[in-house]
Amino acid sequence: MVIHEVGDGSTYVSTQEEHAELSAQFAAHWGNANFAQLQPYDTMVFATTYHDSGYREWEGLPRMNVELSLIHISEPTRLGMISYAVFCLK
Repeated sequence: MVIHEVGDGSTYVSTQEEHAELSAQFAAHWGNANFAQLQPYDTMVFATTYHDSGYREWEGLPRMNVELSLIHISEPTRLGMISYAVFCLK
């Protein structure tokens, strides 16, 4: 999840897939008279669109400990799984 605290005290939360979709829109419109379009175009837009698809299951049901304000995250890496915890401080 991408979490952004707004100046009025509210918080904007988006999923990794929403972030990827926005990134893909930038990728699809990248390039102008001053710099080149991404190449190979279709491959780059596809990769940008789906670069965070592995988070869908976790974001649907994140493991949280509300009493400790703790979120547990496990991510796949080339060498296996990495796990860590994020404390949400207020």
